Amino acid sequence: MSTVNRTRSVRRSLTRFFSQKWLSPPKESATWQYLSPSKKKRLAEELLGKGTVFLFQKKLRALSFLESATDLDPENPHLWIGKARALFEYGAETEQVKFLFAACRYFKIAIEINKNLLIAWLEWGDTLSLLGRLQESVHFISEAREKYQQAIELSTEEPAPVLADLYWGYALSWLETYFYSGEAVDLNVALDAFHTASSYSSCLEPEFLHSYATACLEMALLTNQTASYLKAADLWDKAILQRSGYVEGLLGLAEGLSQLYLHTLDESFAKKAYVCFQKVSTLEPSRVELWLSWAQLLGEHGKVNRSIPLLKEAIELCSRAYALDNKHPLTLAQDIEIRSYLGFLSDRFDLLQEAHLKVQLALQEVPDDLSLWLAQGVVFLHRALYHEDPQFFEEAISSVQNALSIDRTDDESWHLLAKIHQEYAFFSQDETLFRRADKFYNKAKNLKPACPRLAADIAHLNLLRFEHDENLLYLEASLQKWDSILIHYPNASAPRAEWLALYAQAVEWQGDIIEDPLYFERALMLYDQALSINPHLSNIHLRKAGCLVSLGNLTYALVHYQKALYLYHLAALQQPDDEVIWLDWGFCYIHLAHYSLHLPEMESLYLEAKGKICRAGSLGHPQAYYALACLYSLLESPSKAIFFLQKAHQAQALPPIEDLLEDPWLENVVDTSLFSTFIASLPPPKS
Repeated sequence: MSTVNRTRSVRRSLTRFFSQKWLSPPKESATWQYLSPSKKKRLAEELLGKGTVFLFQKKLRALSFLESATDLDPENPHLWIGKARALFEYGAETEQVKFLFAACRYFKIAIEINKNLLIAWLEWGDTLSLLGRLQESVHFISEAREKYQQAIELSTEEPAPVLADLYWGYALSWLETYFYSGEAVDLNVALDAFHTASSYSSCLEPEFLHSYATACLEMALLTNQTASYLKAADLWDKAILQRSGYVEGLLGLAEGLSQLYLHTLDESFAKKAYVCFQKVSTLEPSRVELWLSWAQLLGEHGKVNRSIPLLKEAIELCSRAYALDNKHPLTLAQDIEIRSYLGFLSDRFDLLQEAHLKVQLALQEVPDDLSLWLAQGVVFLHRALYHEDPQFFEEAISSVQNALSIDRTDDESWHLLAKIHQEYAFFSQDETLFRRADKFYNKAKNLKPACPRLAADIAHLNLLRFEHDENLLYLEASLQKWDSILIHYPNASAPRAEWLALYAQAVEWQGDIIEDPLYFERALMLYDQALSINPHLSNIHLRKAGCLVSLGNLTYALVHYQKALYLYHLAALQQPDDEVIWLDWGFCYIHLAHYSLHLPEMESLYLEAKGKICRAGSLGHPQAYYALACLYSLLESPSKAIFFLQKAHQAQALPPIEDLLEDPWLENVVDTSLFSTFIASLPPPKS
């Protein structure tokens, strides 16, 4: 097709998009046909310049000047490129795709005139890339990539700045392709192209650094490699240094640091992210993603630290995001999850109920949103734990299964499903539920192999499974997992105390099986490390006291019981209504009295034990009656011992007869006629 016919064809197609008045030639055009070729060429360049300026000023009359420029000199590819570039820039600024489609047509004409014009291939690729983003179409992205590839083949002798721009566009096209495909190979090609582009320039633009950092963060999220997270953060740092107040860079850095925190649970990354979010809030407070991302970090930070103030602040930020966009499902889901966790942590039923109502209303509006189904799963889990009702566990499982029906590759869905089954199994002591939790944790682990929260949950599950059926394989697996977690996440300061305490518990149980005091001493060292990090950790004094009692039972050293008594005192100060503390405290006094050689001191210790056990009973501990029976047996008061054995039987807290006969603390009553009569009065055991 000749250039003239091609031009007419393009003009006919453009009349579908643009008003005829904008495309009609300037008044002077009637005399242009008499101009010499050289004058036509100069005039065409002037018209192109005027049209470009007018279009920059948003005067659509500019289109007639651009059309006249190529009419005067239709064989000049640079005029077609100039016209296409002007339309591209206007279309990019206004996000009007009709200008971008027109630009593509003009780039095509320029290349048909001269196929070796690298700049035409490059800018055509840029135009198609933008079209792909605006139209959300991978087709245009693929076409853009072909244009960049063609430019690369022509770029052997081009200057470094041109090559940097070329590989930048090529990298972006592959990054966009990855967003559609999710394939690591596409992301790897993008990263290689970004690296090549950076090698051609010593002073990289902030926008380039931002897009390069985005690709690195995507690779980090895909592979869970710390190096990729750190590289992304470094690139965003460089972008911000080059341009103070660069909002995209600050937001990108905040998001990268947030992900680094979730990856490592290192408090320093969370603090740096907060600084970035704060800066953006002063520059562009109307951005929804600012408040949402900030709320997400605060929410996760609050959960890890079990911090009520952080969770409250996260809810406030969700409200800021919601005020800007009340149709954003992720904002609703985030608010619901945080509100639910806060209600569970602070023992506030009103917050749990509020979260429940919110998620039900949201799912009526958006029934196919994965994040909302996960939020409902979280709400039902917290209600199950709050009410101790298995029906809520079932509802939680059903909600997460709905989320997985939307996307079975979502790692958070598998993680939450496993967590629900773990809590349900612990509540019901159902081996089937333990096995399912293990299965779902493995699915989550395959999708995100390096996640401290997931690793800790798996280690805890193995500890619970050992407690359930005393299979040593689970204890060994738990010990190995805790050891690995503490090595690989040395800066996870907030959860580290809890990890150390659980690790200590596993070591303590191993020592109990092997009957080796060295394991108890190691467990005590781990408890001390946990205490040094968080002296207010739940039940930490109780756990350490129990370990000291076990070590005392093994070594017959009174000093361990004496240390334990002080720890029970601290535990009772923290949780005065915990019946377990008072019962164990009473047992510790009995142990200490049992090894005391001074009779008045022994009687005083037994009296202390009685007071603590009675307090446990008044708080509702079912084993208090049996403990008092043992105490009165040691005090050689068989009638009172039998009285409390009868009470224990009535409270359904009596051990099996075999255990009664073998309990050394009941030696003083088992041979009495009172005991024989008591045993004879018991109903026969069920077969």
